[in-house]
Amino acid sequence: MRTLFFFTEYYEPAPNSTAYFLTRIIGVARRFHGKIQVICATPGPQTPSEDTENFSVFRVAVGHGDKNNLKQRIQKFLVISWHFFRLAFLHVRRNDVVFAVTNPAFIIFILAVLRSFRRFEYILLAYDIFPENLVAAGLARQKSFHYRVVKKIFDWSYSRADRVIVIGRDMANILKNKGVENRRLLLIPNWSDCSRIQPTSPRNNPYLCQLGIQNKKVFLFAGNIGRVQGINNLLTAITLVKSKQAVFLFIGSGAMADTVRMQQAESRYHNIYYLEPLPLEKQPEFLNACDVAIVTLGTNMLGLGVPSKSYFSMAAGKPLLYIGEHDSEIAQVIAEEQCGWQVEPHEPARLAELIDLICALPEEKLTAAGQAARRTAEKRFSETVIQNRYGELFTSLNHQEKK
Repeated sequence: MRTLFFFTEYYEPAPNSTAYFLTRIIGVARRFHGKIQVICATPGPQTPSEDTENFSVFRVAVGHGDKNNLKQRIQKFLVISWHFFRLAFLHVRRNDVVFAVTNPAFIIFILAVLRSFRRFEYILLAYDIFPENLVAAGLARQKSFHYRVVKKIFDWSYSRADRVIVIGRDMANILKNKGVENRRLLLIPNWSDCSRIQPTSPRNNPYLCQLGIQNKKVFLFAGNIGRVQGINNLLTAITLVKSKQAVFLFIGSGAMADTVRMQQAESRYHNIYYLEPLPLEKQPEFLNACDVAIVTLGTNMLGLGVPSKSYFSMAAGKPLLYIGEHDSEIAQVIAEEQCGWQVEPHEPARLAELIDLICALPEEKLTAAGQAARRTAEKRFSETVIQNRYGELFTSLNHQEKK
């Protein structure tokens, strides 16, 4: 009997988006007619559903570390990669299927090498593009010798997968440039839970009422406040906004969270508010704590990632203010569906002008954009729609066996 192996750093009960998506993707994988083995680096109690005849979860122990500390993060990645390599080498056999996620990054190279002499089916889910994302984060120089060597290694590694699942059209273009053949690319975006998340009015939102800003035009940034989100550009734009109605609510954590808190303390307009990360079960409430949802990426991020939080805000019926390249995936969706606005990631003055313009719009215009966002979420990015596509993928594996 063939085995379908999943290699993912995050799995339930980790409280992040990768764990959320992978746990549900693995649930859909039960359509595969064979054994399923999940190998992850997420601690958690072993439950009866994790230990059946044809399904099991193995959790490697890697300890804890500060994800915002680069040295500790690299050390953790190396430990996870070693465990993943050892388990793959010992257990993956010819004709098995390996489904891996691009975290930790080293697993991309490890599985590419292993597949060179052990002919298993290899599917790679590309949530990140290495090492280009290191340049975007300011952690590597594009012209350095070491970067060029690492890039060649990773370009080769991506091209070794039988299929590479991409979550955006812009990401597909990047991978084509890395040498991945078009026939190997499969576009399956992330999704939002349109049944659990429903649009509600911000005027009665408990978080906005608690902060006393329920009658303002609230722009919400919720999620990872990290290095590649273009936070400095957004904060600069906030200082240039003229509208007294505009307020900005940040919910989350990350490497740039302290910068947000500092500007909150220094803001002479008192238009910045910050809340610590909220649990997933509070998502229906805090995603509705705004009139407009902000989605932002920094410069040089085209094709390197697709912020899936966009789809959750759309499910909440919130129009998007997208700060990113005009030909990126989210910008294309906004243009196609008329569900928000887009501005380039390095133009704070223009961003401030756009925010002022949005604040001056009649209420019915905002409502119409929010309704378009909700319709788009239901039509293109609902859990049912996207999981059916994963179901087709796993079902197709039942008819494929390497000779």
